[in-house]
Amino acid sequence: MTESSPGFRKSFAVAAALSLLLSGIIIAAMSEVIGGTRYFILHDDPLISMEYARNFAAGQGLVWNPGQPAIEGYSNFLWMLALAVFHLLPLSIAKTSLAVQITGALILVVNVWLCGRLALIMSPGDGIRASLSMVAVALYYPFAFWTIGGYETGLVVLFVLTGVLLVEHAREFSKVNIASLSFLLSLLVLTRPDGVVPAIALIVHALSRIPRERRPVCGSFLVASVILAIGAQTLFRLAYYGDPLPNTYYLKLTGVSLPVRVFIGLGYWHQILVDHLWLISIPLVTAGPGFIRREGPRSLPGFFILLFFLCSAYSVHAGGDAWEEETLPNRYLIVAMPGLLLLSVRSVCDVMRPGGMPYAALLVAVLTSLLLYRTVWKLFLPDFYTGLAVTPLPVLARGLGAIIAIGAFSTAAGIVVHSSIKRFLQSGNAPSRHQPSLAIVATVIVVAINSNVAEWATNLRIWSETMGGAVRYAYQLKAGTSPNAVIAVVGAGALPYYSGRDAVDLLGKCDAVVARLPPHREDYFRPGHNKWDFTHSVGKLRPDIVAQLHHDPREDIAYLHSIGYDQFPGLMFVDSQSTRVDRAILLLDRSDPEQFSIILNERNERNDQATPN
Repeated sequence: MTESSPGFRKSFAVAAALSLLLSGIIIAAMSEVIGGTRYFILHDDPLISMEYARNFAAGQGLVWNPGQPAIEGYSNFLWMLALAVFHLLPLSIAKTSLAVQITGALILVVNVWLCGRLALIMSPGDGIRASLSMVAVALYYPFAFWTIGGYETGLVVLFVLTGVLLVEHAREFSKVNIASLSFLLSLLVLTRPDGVVPAIALIVHALSRIPRERRPVCGSFLVASVILAIGAQTLFRLAYYGDPLPNTYYLKLTGVSLPVRVFIGLGYWHQILVDHLWLISIPLVTAGPGFIRREGPRSLPGFFILLFFLCSAYSVHAGGDAWEEETLPNRYLIVAMPGLLLLSVRSVCDVMRPGGMPYAALLVAVLTSLLLYRTVWKLFLPDFYTGLAVTPLPVLARGLGAIIAIGAFSTAAGIVVHSSIKRFLQSGNAPSRHQPSLAIVATVIVVAINSNVAEWATNLRIWSETMGGAVRYAYQLKAGTSPNAVIAVVGAGALPYYSGRDAVDLLGKCDAVVARLPPHREDYFRPGHNKWDFTHSVGKLRPDIVAQLHHDPREDIAYLHSIGYDQFPGLMFVDSQSTRVDRAILLLDRSDPEQFSIILNERNERNDQATPN
């Protein structure tokens, strides 16, 4: 089979249909009928980029609040510019996010096709592996979750897969090949600053394939393209924002020491691997002891393994992501997951071939150990990483002891399983027909290890309810305030975007002062969510409404009362001196359909043009 053969096209059509089906389910789940109109809603962080994009499309600059000093509160430059294009289309604010989600769904389909082509390169002519690879990527929920949610994840993966495909198809690495790869590397870095991580993996992979005598020149050209892209963006930042780095860098990576971040990052990395270690273990187990020697960076499997470890190192260095409780790979690690899926499919197919019986037995044993480890860990230490930070030594010792004890117990169980299977195979009672049976058992165990479907469905429902509630709240704020009112928020995406009001970001993503503060608490760490200062954000900036509070609000509530803010239902606080609020509207219950209709009518009567129709 080749990528142009009818068999490949049919397999791709099936995988594309499955991918679109999964995307459609997520899109439908992330929508809600509000005031008789169905709203399609992205996650909160992408809506921050959407706010920048809307202002840019309206000619007000790359700013969060028009007319105020520019702060780079986004970290996805090219994706944010792409989002600006959607705001030039004749779409209502209820449907703009749908256009973004449809684009994400199409990006996922392109990635499925790229994975199919790469699977054929790893296993030439093997249509089964290519077909299974495309289906595996198409149905991988975490990849779809981040992409359909409005993040640039799918675009980053598309650039990575296109780059590695370009390297694989380059025969002599002509100037056109090198220039094309350099262009892709630049796009990676400009899409996200941490795109430099997969860019490094691509450069290493390319250099391993380029003839030795040409490596210095070609390598210099590739590295220079990354440096020039970083340099150009840095100069733009200095000229436009007055800072060499995005505001999110100061927010997430300053004030917390590297050892603390690494410690937290390792904890979160372990948490991810508890659910997803099978993706890396299957290729390593079935490849045999010569894996590293045979599958170096020159090969596709070697590239995918290198990419995984580089992304893991970056995730650990950053202290993990802000949503590690979602039981899926974070936005840093998800970049490497499609490649690991390809390797896992290839490996499971390997054990089904003649002579694969020993590896099938070993695979079943290893996966049994992993399944047992995951089960025991979740039963006895389900919340060990919740709010993990500068953990006291006794707690750390118990955690490490638990990892060692559960790991030893699970490993022993795996050894027993492997010994039992080995004795059965050597007894002469195991005919060849048992070989596919073992492969099926292994596949079933893989599915069991990745059996987070119920958790993912629950989390998707929670995301939907949370974001739907945020949109309703935004319209209440819109109806209950004048166009020049200012609101203070914790979630800096949905409330400013749908209310059309200028905002104060209490957590500092769009506030340079808060971003440079030391962490508010030393016993808590969550990237981008551990800095705030109410004396600055509320006492000095004096928003009309404090719409949200963060963490334990008791001290913040006392402070707000002391400086003249009145408490409203739902932990809303209104400046007692403000003349830009309608307190009667703010007191209405937005969850009650009848009262919410009053809110919407009030919004229409105001004929507020701050938010485009």
